Amino acid sequence: GNVTAFQLATFTVTAWLRVTAFGTTNYSSVAGTFGWNHNYDAGVGYGMVTTTAGKLAGALDPDGYGNTQITPGATTLSTNRWYFGTVSCADTSIKIYLDGNLDGSASGLSIVDAWSDFTIGAMWRAQFSRMTLGFDGKIDDVRLFNRELSASEIQALHQASRGGYVSEWNWIKRPPSYFFD
Repeated sequence: GNVTAFQLATFTVTAWLRVTAFGTTNYSSVAGTFGWNHNYDAGVGYGMVTTTAGKLAGALDPDGYGNTQITPGATTLSTNRWYFGTVSCADTSIKIYLDGNLDGSASGLSIVDAWSDFTIGAMWRAQFSRMTLGFDGKIDDVRLFNRELSASEIQALHQASRGGYVSEWNWIKRPPSYFFD
């Protein structure tokens, strides 16, 4: 794939997510440029994750050495319930929205490295030749924008996509299948 297409310092990523269980170590990847690249260089880049405490969060790697800054929202997610999550970043600030409403933010951050593949539901670990930190649940309608969306645009996306559920794919976990762009 063309990894450079995902080198965004300003971005918004949205997704519908339904958590079955929260991870027990670090965080679980929903969508973003997560992981170690194919040259075994460390780094996360940016994206949306869930924390072990059950929060939707934004993830930024400020230095390319895997020192990931996790910015959680305030709301504790319930399992087996659909949420519309959004992580938006511009300049030095990151905002986390849940169901169209601002749920958390931080400033004074920076994004330097975003050269990994864009993945959904897991993090690519080239040194292990496998995906890790997988999301346990369902993810739908992932969107990536190369700009920060306004609060009204995020609310409009949330409202427009409510009730638009069309089908469900049941991915069998053995053996795991991964798709790369």
